[in-house]
Amino acid sequence: MKNCNTNIYKLDKCFKEVGCITLRSCNNKCQTIVGISINCGNNTIVIAFNSCIVEVRKNCGECMCVPSPMNCYITGVLCVYPGYVVTFYKDKKYYVTIIDQCGQIVLTSEVEEGIIIQDMLFNPIDENSSLSFMDCLVLRNLTEICVTHQPVSDSIIGYNIAPCNFDLCNKSCCNPCEGCDCLDPCGNVLQSIALIESAIANILNCEGEKLDKVIEVCEDVDKILCVNKSVTNTIVKVTHLEHVLVAKLEALENYCNLCGEKSKCDNCKCHDEKICIDDDNTCTCNVD
Repeated sequence: MKNCNTNIYKLDKCFKEVGCITLRSCNNKCQTIVGISINCGNNTIVIAFNSCIVEVRKNCGECMCVPSPMNCYITGVLCVYPGYVVTFYKDKKYYVTIIDQCGQIVLTSEVEEGIIIQDMLFNPIDENSSLSFMDCLVLRNLTEICVTHQPVSDSIIGYNIAPCNFDLCNKSCCNPCEGCDCLDPCGNVLQSIALIESAIANILNCEGEKLDKVIEVCEDVDKILCVNKSVTNTIVKVTHLEHVLVAKLEALENYCNLCGEKSKCDNCKCHDEKICIDDDNTCTCNVD
């Protein structure tokens, strides 16, 4: 954010910037964005701030508040048109609530202790199926990141899920990216981490140069301290981002086995069940 003008950047499947929307007429645009989703019925972007949820028109960036009876600290949002799934923090506990299109609470459930939901994704099987899933990226006990799959249906969510939710996924999620050299999914995430690290390096370099320049040309101690405070705030925010990147890298390593060695059992050809001996990583076959 700059001068309280919040920009939402659109990236293609190869993590290249293809568009940008500046939020307008939004009283909460100086707050922290904690969640982004798509309203397929209104063709708008749903953005969650800590105190409210807004829908943003793609063509002009105009904000419209989503009616909600909640008075709490919002931590995320997922639009499953015509309703919303919202995560929030209240009274030292995390909750998940479902809000219909009229802003009425349909269902509220307390999240298991030690679980923090970082992000949510609607993952339908197909439009004709009676059951779909909501994939949640969760932080468990502040140390482990994993993905959970929660069943979702009209009866569970409390309203009829619109067909456009299935169309959105078919058009946006499942097609390979075009016009660029694509990596595998693990490579895409790893590349995004590398790009962010490169940007962080540039930011820290600029902050260092700014501080050197102020010390060189300014003799006012108060101004120097003010600039130093600004640099310190930037470093603190970068540190928080680095923690997120480390967590992403650890999750990526677990799912993609980036640094794992191939077991000899991977090439073991046994007619029956194969057994891998841990001490020397050898493979033996069952003998009747």
